Amino acid sequence: MRVTTAMLCVLIVLLQVVYAATPANLRLETSLAPPYQTVEDGNLKGYAVDTVKCVLDKIGVQYQFKIVPPKRAELDLVMGRSSGFFSSIDQPNINKYAKLSAPIVLDKWYWFSLSSISRKTHDALNKSKIGVLRGSSQETWLLRNNMPIYQSVNNSDSLLKLLQRRRIDLFLADESVVRELNKSDISLNLLLHKRFEKYAPMGVYIANHVLLEHPSIIDMFNSKISECNQSNLFLSASEQETIEVAVNRMYRSLLKSQELINTLKLANLKNKHIKIEAILQRDQLWRSMVENNSFAPSWITNILNSTISRSLKGLTIQTPYITEIMLTDERGVLTAASNLTSDYWQGDEEKIIETLKMANEYRHINSLGRFDQSNNRFKMPSIEFDASSKLFLCRLNYPVWYKGQVIGVLSFGINVEKALIML
Repeated sequence: MRVTTAMLCVLIVLLQVVYAATPANLRLETSLAPPYQTVEDGNLKGYAVDTVKCVLDKIGVQYQFKIVPPKRAELDLVMGRSSGFFSSIDQPNINKYAKLSAPIVLDKWYWFSLSSISRKTHDALNKSKIGVLRGSSQETWLLRNNMPIYQSVNNSDSLLKLLQRRRIDLFLADESVVRELNKSDISLNLLLHKRFEKYAPMGVYIANHVLLEHPSIIDMFNSKISECNQSNLFLSASEQETIEVAVNRMYRSLLKSQELINTLKLANLKNKHIKIEAILQRDQLWRSMVENNSFAPSWITNILNSTISRSLKGLTIQTPYITEIMLTDERGVLTAASNLTSDYWQGDEEKIIETLKMANEYRHINSLGRFDQSNNRFKMPSIEFDASSKLFLCRLNYPVWYKGQVIGVLSFGINVEKALIML
């Protein structure tokens, strides 16, 4: 039987399809960094480990984990001895050998010292004796930013010991890792001063040879992350307090604005009897205008150019960590905004629905204008990573009261990193 070229091509394609359909079996490496990667009763656990396991189980991928030092994990990937490693920031030197997934955990990097750390520039920090974990993402970032490292160590607990002996002035590390170490070693239990540096999205590197065999695996992996990890994508209590104090000050100031109150009273009067179908029709026109960058009709320009919208815009200019301020009426219809928003109808969004519902059902509002935490009515805002802008954002929403009635909602968009650096 003669095998033609066409038959060979068909056979090759069929073999490729069968091979690509074969479930992947990943050999992933990681390094110990409690609480993200830790060993309990002989089992590898932690926020990052649990997230990776959950995602791989959901997409039907078999896997084995191996604990190695960070630099070894990088070398094994480059040499083709592993399928990838986690958790890691984006590393240009690794990107030619592998692809980084979407964030599985969010590292919160702080400078730690035994004395108060002023808001030093990186140039000023260059004069300090900086310690860091060898092979860590923090070391990669310091080197990338040309910041001299005084001493690299193999274990995170060595950083605390070096600090205790005053062999280094400060070190850069993830807040959760340091908290776990300081708590686990009673002999240390240091009173540490800290200063926020940055958020670091940490993902899983998948080697190119795996992607060649299973090209869709990274997209499948990314699609399931949100279902598996909500553990550390929230503001900590201290972060929340820092941001809330500043935003509450702005909120209280806006509540004194008669222009804002009058704008809401008029909007509620005009919109009260408008059917939801008419609101949704306007919302569609608004969305179309934004998507097509088309000419805005007068009713849209009237909202964006109103006195109160200009005032809100001025506040965002004066306060760089506030990215956006929106004002809606009692139904969630956009009434004023500091910036052009993606939509007009906000009443179907959780941030508005929940704020209005809780404000009306539970009138536990304290002097700061927020839901009384003793009644568990205040929801800790989550952090969202905007992949296009590379910003970490959160939103705080507050009811606007007038004579004991909720007449609207003020919603503040916040650049969390910038807020924690500036405040």
